Amino acid sequence: MSRKLRVGLLLNSLTVTAWHKRMLERIQESPYAEISLLIVDGIPQAEDLPQSPRNASLARRLRRMLTRPLIAFRNRLDRTGHLPDPFEPCDIDGIVSAAQVIEVIPERKGAIDRISVADLERIRAHNPDIIVRLGFKILRGEILSVARYGTWSFHHGDNRVKRGLPPGFWEVYEKETCIGCVLQVLSERLDGGLILARTWSSVHLDSVARTNIGSYWKSLSLLPRELGKLHRLGADQYFSEARAANSHPDFYSNPLYRNPSLPVQAQVWASTTARSALVRVQERLSGEQWGVLLSERPEQADSMWRYRRIMPPRDRIWADPFVITRDGRTCIFVEEMAHARQVGHIAVLEACADGSYQATPVIETSTHLSFPFLLELDGELYMIPESRATNCIPLYRCVKFPHQWERLPDLMSNIIAVDSVVHYHEGRWWLFSNIVENPGASSNDELFAFHADRFPTSQWTPHAANPIVSDVRSARAAGAIFQGGDGAWYRPSQDCSAKYGWRINFNRIDRLEPEHYQESRLSRVAPDWADDAIAVHTYNRYGNVQVFDASFTRWLPY
Repeated sequence: MSRKLRVGLLLNSLTVTAWHKRMLERIQESPYAEISLLIVDGIPQAEDLPQSPRNASLARRLRRMLTRPLIAFRNRLDRTGHLPDPFEPCDIDGIVSAAQVIEVIPERKGAIDRISVADLERIRAHNPDIIVRLGFKILRGEILSVARYGTWSFHHGDNRVKRGLPPGFWEVYEKETCIGCVLQVLSERLDGGLILARTWSSVHLDSVARTNIGSYWKSLSLLPRELGKLHRLGADQYFSEARAANSHPDFYSNPLYRNPSLPVQAQVWASTTARSALVRVQERLSGEQWGVLLSERPEQADSMWRYRRIMPPRDRIWADPFVITRDGRTCIFVEEMAHARQVGHIAVLEACADGSYQATPVIETSTHLSFPFLLELDGELYMIPESRATNCIPLYRCVKFPHQWERLPDLMSNIIAVDSVVHYHEGRWWLFSNIVENPGASSNDELFAFHADRFPTSQWTPHAANPIVSDVRSARAAGAIFQGGDGAWYRPSQDCSAKYGWRINFNRIDRLEPEHYQESRLSRVAPDWADDAIAVHTYNRYGNVQVFDASFTRWLPY
């Protein structure tokens, strides 16, 4: 498609939320779309109307009576103060100053909005390619088809699991591990339109607010990505692929969720507050300690209880193990972090004469380092540790094995990236990394891929389908890609839905090309083999040596 897509917005007013504003900025800055039309609801919103004590709801009156000390207490427990608020009101005049503005008065009956024939003609005159619903109520009628490619809308919540309102609340109430979000083309069927994109984020059972912060900040990327994809592929191919992805039978068997009653709200408020307080107490009395699990059996060790525990001193953790054998020395490179300092460095573990293991620091900087990915190439040994705080993907080369390393030019810069993995496949070098596009979003949720014709290099081409995985349950790397006995390549990934680094998936890579990526999850390792196991989130192998890491409950003081 040669010209930019013309996008119209359905808005309640020219004041939008912060996540909307950032999304609109990305669209306006893009080479593929422009916001050409603003369709503003001419009916005053409820929050704009004067309220009298007689007409105020019971919930509103109770809120006024209770709130200040309780909300202040709850906000401290929420730990959301350091996160940007996706719902902060923002003015968008400067972003969409060139767009035409139309005010319409919808025919409103309960929760349903219909746009009049006269207003539809005014909208049609601007010839929009897409209309995006960011306001109004449930839409019915010709407004759904007045744009060339329909009216698109977000649904925060997995529409196969939760339909209705409010997002985040019922996921916490029913103790789900993740919350979905979909971008869909609206139809007359509620939540039954063509799904264009899906993503999943973590549910924080101690906080509805934190659950929604991560979900909303990440979801803003869906619309710019799909507009870019539509522009690149053209409408025929884009919608053909979308219809194929939606072709399987998909039934919804849960109830339609509605705004919760005051007793249910109070129940969730009490349970999340109690859970937050309990977490604080547990942090004072007990904690987690990450250690290494090792197998050197000649055969595949497929039972977790067969692995030997290698635990660090109680004042620190050893995590993210990568193993290599050189000159008869088996070395396990790990993130080592002392609890008192909370800044990790890269250390190497080697066996002592008595069978214990000694850690020696090998790369230390002023910022946190972890996940020491290793790559052997042409007799050289490279390391790509995670260095999120420096906004780059660094590269090191081993000068003298295993203790001396030199810093090389970064693989990428000006990027928030974690747990990077490099893999050579069919004549191309591939770089996989979890990337945070939007401040406030999680680093656990989205896997991006890049390719190049040589290594090392700083010239990487983004995969056409980035992010190739947008799911907190399987995006983040859990180790190097390895070849199985069947000749297939496997990508270990973390399931961070219930908690960070909860368990490991083993995904077979079925298709890896510049335009396409496909994988299948074939097995999983969960922290169920021991009573004190809490999480397991890294797996690597070298010859017959296999290593995991795992987190175990430890009582304080360390």
